[in-house]
Amino acid sequence: MPGPNPLVVKYTDENYVTKQGFFSALGSSLVERLWENVLSYRAANSIRTRLRTVSQLPIALTDTEGVRAKLALFRKRLLDLKGEYDRFETLGEEKDKLDRNLLFQALHGICDVEGVKLSEPTLRAMLTGMYRDTATDHYPIVAYRDFLRGDIGNDFATCGSFFYQLYTSISGTDELVSFYRVTDATVGQGRAGEYAKYNDIESLVANLEDFVAHDPLPDIPKAMLAMYFVDYIQPFVGHNAMLGIALAKKMLSRTELGSFASLLPLERIMLKTPKVRDAFLETAKTGDFTYAMLAIAEEMGPLLESMGNDLTKALTDIMRREFRSEMHETPVETPKPEPVEVAPIAKPAETVEVAPVEPTPIVAVEPTRPTPEPPAAPSPKPAPKPIEEVPVLETIPASERTVFAPRVSLSDKEVKMAARYIVETHPDLNRQQALFFASHSTIGRYYTIQDYKKTMKVAYETARTSMDRLATSGLYKKLRIKNKYVYTPRAAGEKE
Repeated sequence: MPGPNPLVVKYTDENYVTKQGFFSALGSSLVERLWENVLSYRAANSIRTRLRTVSQLPIALTDTEGVRAKLALFRKRLLDLKGEYDRFETLGEEKDKLDRNLLFQALHGICDVEGVKLSEPTLRAMLTGMYRDTATDHYPIVAYRDFLRGDIGNDFATCGSFFYQLYTSISGTDELVSFYRVTDATVGQGRAGEYAKYNDIESLVANLEDFVAHDPLPDIPKAMLAMYFVDYIQPFVGHNAMLGIALAKKMLSRTELGSFASLLPLERIMLKTPKVRDAFLETAKTGDFTYAMLAIAEEMGPLLESMGNDLTKALTDIMRREFRSEMHETPVETPKPEPVEVAPIAKPAETVEVAPVEPTPIVAVEPTRPTPEPPAAPSPKPAPKPIEEVPVLETIPASERTVFAPRVSLSDKEVKMAARYIVETHPDLNRQQALFFASHSTIGRYYTIQDYKKTMKVAYETARTSMDRLATSGLYKKLRIKNKYVYTPRAAGEKE
């Protein structure tokens, strides 16, 4: 039996072109029959999914040898990157720093997707525990952070329950007036010439739930198709791209990728470069998800490469620091000096006798005793200052009795970013006070005025005033143990 026409293989396996791209490649529009051969070849080697377009076309993925090889390479890249990430598993605080850097990139990406402008110090503060804002336009970003860290979105019984957890957190309320959109005003038709009507949303989401639960499509294309489909049907008034990304990451977390899936740069895909946008529209028009899937894999290539470079650099920096630390700790043996031979001193030829000199007699002089001055009158003792009315802490639990600062796990850059954020959000504080809090803010620890004095190298009175100012600003709780004051950080959102 003869194999497929080389032309249809070339424009499917090598370069997966659209109809317009096919006509352009051949330089003619009089090749309709050849294009039909391409479509027949793709249809004969496709996997139909349980999903359908708005116009009820079945959504399928082409499974020819060439396409399968491209998707296998994409999967290998993801798993290789996870292997690089797993090398940090036993590195404790170094892994925490790496995670914060990768999460920062994810938050920065979702800000671009959502059209929210947040500064780097603010995003860093969301990841280091310094965040204290209550701005409503920050809610979606904070909710997405909580999802990435596994704090919300754990219920995945159905897509509906998953979306509800995230959407309520995004909205900042558990009492939603409506869940799915109830108008078509926010949905554009685009070049596909169709869109999901609001009264079809429930059935389309049910179709998505059936697909997620039962479709046998391979796991990575399946997660990408779910992400695409949420963006395609636009079931909510807003945040559809975010919820689609979250769904894909949740599905990928149940594969070999595990929790590493939450760090993948899918946010950049949903910013939709012209190539991705055209591929998504072609999928909507034809039901062929291969266009969108190959565009996603190609767009992810440089992103994954950049992520791999970051992991390599982070691991190299750790190894370099450990090497330097070992060099400093290794004692250097000082070589013992070799004995030096000293020539004997020659004796003088003649000895000259010198007559002894009579010593001058010493006359004792009686020292003059100073007249003692009358003692000064004792100065009156200052009146004792009244003890400030602050909550009294009878005792500190044994595990928390140490009041000096613990070792800070934040990097120098993170501390500086946190201090900058604190100054931006608390204009009554100066940079020195912000720097101290940024590096002394472990929940459950107690700090003293002496900690501030030693760390910032200031006078005691300056340290006392600064710690009180931090407490007045709501960053510390001031407590008294007998006659000693201690300061403990307030958790984000904790009321005074």
